[in-house]
Amino acid sequence: MSALADLARLRSNGHGVYGSGDRLFSYAIYGRDSVTAAETLLHLRPEVARDIILTLARLQGTVDAPIGSQSNEEERGKIHHEHRTLYVNGRRIPPASERLLRGLASKWGGDETSLTYYGSVDATPLFVRLVARYCATHGESILADGVTRRDGSQITLRESVLAAVDWITAKMNASALGLVEFQRRNPEGIPFQVWKDSNTSYIHRDGTLANSDAAIAAVEVQGYAYDALLGAARLFETRAAEWRDRALALRERVIRNLWMPAENYFAMGLDRDGGGRARWIDCIASNGALLLDTGMFDGLPAASQYVAGLVRRICSPDFITEA
Repeated sequence: MSALADLARLRSNGHGVYGSGDRLFSYAIYGRDSVTAAETLLHLRPEVARDIILTLARLQGTVDAPIGSQSNEEERGKIHHEHRTLYVNGRRIPPASERLLRGLASKWGGDETSLTYYGSVDATPLFVRLVARYCATHGESILADGVTRRDGSQITLRESVLAAVDWITAKMNASALGLVEFQRRNPEGIPFQVWKDSNTSYIHRDGTLANSDAAIAAVEVQGYAYDALLGAARLFETRAAEWRDRALALRERVIRNLWMPAENYFAMGLDRDGGGRARWIDCIASNGALLLDTGMFDGLPAASQYVAGLVRRICSPDFITEA
């Protein structure tokens, strides 16, 4: 009952859930965190999951923002990272949250009353996967639901999902590796636009930071994109063959480019060296294990090799401590 009470406190009025009850992260609707909450509540509270899905569609990118200072890094079809407003459910947010809103807005293209920032690469494939899972559980009628977006245009959720998948495939097309990569478009934006988004989260074994001035392919994002493509293929028959082929090709690239045979484990990702050559971000981290929560290994002939390598490492003393 305590957990349900906490959920009720964090739920907004028709706009999904706020990221936290903490003073820094309250009054913000996060894309990635909202998807995680919705997937957890998919069977228990489907109405909350539905609110979250439609909220993410409302906040979806509609234009390609200019590259440079004060850019909010918006792109057509992209799901937002962080949304803040001065008023929540008709009440002005507390002074500490207001100061945070204004500070972030000055860097990320907002104003004194609102901010919608798009600096995350994983929210979009996670959104598509969520919609596919919702439809598999509760039916596809939600795809016909309409939303009004930030620019005033109206679309159905079906169109929103198509735009999100087009964003994913465009990222793959733009990558020399055929992967879903990120690179901030604002010099003051989040450098590592993924789950681990602190300024020091992506690090090589020698202690140097990953090169955030060039494109980075995070391993777990490829798993999310794989799930998104297959999930979308189940919803849209006319493009199913194309997306299934893309998913299988993506899986092959992940195995070829991100598996470290000597470690029997996946790299955190790929960045570029000073000469622009792709290299492993070879610090042993939990990121690779997130592939276990995707369909990446389903039906793969050598799946046991990769699954066993991941499980052995994350269940070893390297990861499991007395703390």
